[in-house]
Amino acid sequence: MAVSIGLHVSPEFSAMLDRIDALGGALEADADAAEELGRLTEDIARALLGAGIVGAALPRSLGGYEFSPRQLIETVERVSYHDSAAGWTMMALQLMTGTTAAYLDAVAAADLFPDVAGGDHALLAGHGTRPGRAEVPSTSPQAPRSCRTAGNGSAARNPKRTGNFST
Repeated sequence: MAVSIGLHVSPEFSAMLDRIDALGGALEADADAAEELGRLTEDIARALLGAGIVGAALPRSLGGYEFSPRQLIETVERVSYHDSAAGWTMMALQLMTGTTAAYLDAVAAADLFPDVAGGDHALLAGHGTRPGRAEVPSTSPQAPRSCRTAGNGSAARNPKRTGNFST
């Protein structure tokens, strides 16, 4: 017996692209100001969040649109067409907020995402890797000259972490 598994495709996708295109002129107009600030302007940040771009990555069970990977990429592409920094920012928020939301238990999800449709939800950014620092052994030719040592080969920068990437 063959089982057919289809990828969920959100019906909200076309409307999302229309909302992004409606913001295109404002994105382009504020791009230089955002570059000078080193962040999106308040007006653009609020407009993008109001358009539901982060909700595109949130699970349907929490009130999000749960876009397919292709739809998420095209959403970021559309924002980036107007302002690449805004596209990158929305991609980072979609990725971390959506991925985190998908793995939360019901209590945490209710606390962080009480009303996604109404815009009342957490925005999460960061990365999912473990803290620590990779070190090149100090005897390696790739090691910075300041780290090279004679003898046991421990790096001068952080000898406790050299060669040990676990916590």
